[in-house]
Amino acid sequence: MNPIPLSRGTQLVPYVEFLERLGAPVERGFEKYRLPRGEQPYAEALVSTRALFSFVEAMGRQEGVDDFGWRAATATQLSPGLQNALRSAPTLLQALERASALCNTESSMARTWIVSRGNSAYFCHRGSLELGVSGASEANLMRTGVAISIIRMFAGPDWVPTETGLVSDRNIGSLMREALRDGKVCPATNYGWVRFPRSLLALPPRPQLQGEARSKIAQDTPPAQDLAGSLEQFLSPYIGERMPTLREAAEMAGTSSRSLQRSLVRSNTSYRDVLNRVRFRYACERLNERHVKVLEIADATGFINPAHFTRFFRSFAGVSPQEYRVGLSGP
Repeated sequence: MNPIPLSRGTQLVPYVEFLERLGAPVERGFEKYRLPRGEQPYAEALVSTRALFSFVEAMGRQEGVDDFGWRAATATQLSPGLQNALRSAPTLLQALERASALCNTESSMARTWIVSRGNSAYFCHRGSLELGVSGASEANLMRTGVAISIIRMFAGPDWVPTETGLVSDRNIGSLMREALRDGKVCPATNYGWVRFPRSLLALPPRPQLQGEARSKIAQDTPPAQDLAGSLEQFLSPYIGERMPTLREAAEMAGTSSRSLQRSLVRSNTSYRDVLNRVRFRYACERLNERHVKVLEIADATGFINPAHFTRFFRSFAGVSPQEYRVGLSGP
């Protein structure tokens, strides 16, 4: 027997809050679809994916809410750990890769991935409910909305996909059509997708969501309140010099290498990851300075071989340093 598809109960929160504002009989719906409402709050539980979205579909129909799966599909549905992982990513590419790696922590048997074709990128998603199963369309609407919300963390709140592949057995409502505006909507069967210009992969998070310091610390930037953020601030001034080793950084922080490593692991990162974020952010700032050669930036960030620097930069931004610099000029 295959495992039961499960989803984190936090995904129910925006739907329940919306229904309660309408005065809908939420308790009755929970009882009908056997969703937990006992000693362990549903938001802290893993619940049946089919029951969750059957509830969403039925309650939306009962209350006359079009595209209910889409309506409540925002990044606030994600668990705090996943939200923090996405918001601390230095580029959209890194955020989407983290979302793909952590997808199963939100819904078992679900999958997301990135595809690049020419100047376009596609953020693809597939769930555990086949089309035709109760709740499947609402689940697909939710995943589409969440995918768009993640990209908007970097591209801005008004960003609209170039093209959206939608797995649904019914027509989309006016709310979703208005939200997607002139973006093309394509019917899909096996998986959904959100298409956007590949150049967006290099975008940093929007400042109001980032909550972390830039690699060059401005005088009015307050000290970070988290370990990874404070470590980035601490390491930034060493760019262009020999970067401290893990042992040296731990000594200056008044702790041991092992304790520092363990604390970083608990924050879903590592010393190497923090160093690389510092190097990448510095590289982005210097690429804004047109007179600075890419070779100089590669050398300052510790890469003797320019090809190694290009591979490093592309792993964060999805584009080469030269493509990134050209993209700064706009179309």
